[in-house]
Amino acid sequence: MKLGASMELLPRPPPIRIPQHADRQREENVMAAKFAQLFDRGEDMVSAMKRVAQCSHLRQLNEEERDLLYRAYDDQIASRLRQWRTICRIQRNEALEGGDEVHVAAAAELRAKIESEMRDICQSFLGLVDGHVLRKARAGEAQIFWWRAKADFQRHLAEFDSSSDEYESLAQCSLERAHELALEHLRPSSRQSLQLIVDLYLFYEDAIGCHDKAFALARESVDLIADDIQQDLSRGLPMLEDSERQNLIRFLQLQLATEEHDGDSDEVIHLKKNVAIGVSHGKLPDA
Repeated sequence: MKLGASMELLPRPPPIRIPQHADRQREENVMAAKFAQLFDRGEDMVSAMKRVAQCSHLRQLNEEERDLLYRAYDDQIASRLRQWRTICRIQRNEALEGGDEVHVAAAAELRAKIESEMRDICQSFLGLVDGHVLRKARAGEAQIFWWRAKADFQRHLAEFDSSSDEYESLAQCSLERAHELALEHLRPSSRQSLQLIVDLYLFYEDAIGCHDKAFALARESVDLIADDIQQDLSRGLPMLEDSERQNLIRFLQLQLATEEHDGDSDEVIHLKKNVAIGVSHGKLPDA
């Protein structure tokens, strides 16, 4: 008997059915997260979306759910990063001015506490993504989102934990994996693809100081974007009037145009500031 025929005789496993109560519980947790967000109850929002993520083995998170999960953790880490940067500035000033030992000790204690909280938040998010969410996410746009999200939180860890380059290396791997998936599944001129390209460019240029990699990425990407747009024009499709996409493309083009100069032009500096503020899971301000 042929192998194919023998396999046909094997009983097929029954389809996986999601219990109705699981869907209802998921909806309740999503609604709880929305109410928590509305009333600025960040920890409650995290708890609700954590329960949703832990059930993602039943089906992948939809766009609303993944945005809520990311936002819940991002809000928690953002507020503590502001606190951490402030306490670091106070410590530097105390050191320069020969501050009181009591002040120095109190600042160090608070800084350690904030760092511990940020580490727990980042590790919790990364654990959810690796252990639950990413496994069920379909190839393409959803996986790209989660690899970018991983890079964001790995970069947070790298900012306040300078004991090694581990988190910076992990963030680079995550961004490059997201870029690989984008090249495979997205059009080069799509908004998500453009955001990712600029995000990776800024990482190469500013985070690890690898100008050659940044320039090579920009040059390759601008060529792919131009070809993609030209295909639309050749088919008679209109150009989309999207200021965010235009800003991203313009930013990459200006990086190439100013490569031969010693410094960035004022326009590049302005766009670079806007991009750095808005490129990661957000909307860019207009140039």
